[in-house]
Amino acid sequence: MKQKTLYLILSTLLFCVSCGSSHKRVSVPTDSNTKVWVCTGSSSKRYHAYDNCKGLSKCRASVDEVTLEEAESMGRTPCRKCYKK
Repeated sequence: MKQKTLYLILSTLLFCVSCGSSHKRVSVPTDSNTKVWVCTGSSSKRYHAYDNCKGLSKCRASVDEVTLEEAESMGRTPCRKCYKK
């Protein structure tokens, strides 16, 4: 019984650790030439630091690399999964 309980606890911990983010959150860039990722869909609102961000996973249009300046001119704001507050 103790072994099963220990196994269950360790399995749960391992699962929780593996569910973490695959990338670090970074500071919002200030250089307008910084490359960011955007979904080109009409309802898209954010720009991303990583092309594999979970925030882009539901994008049904294309995911394009653009400059920060271009993303901001499209009205995009920083992704909360990619960038620190």
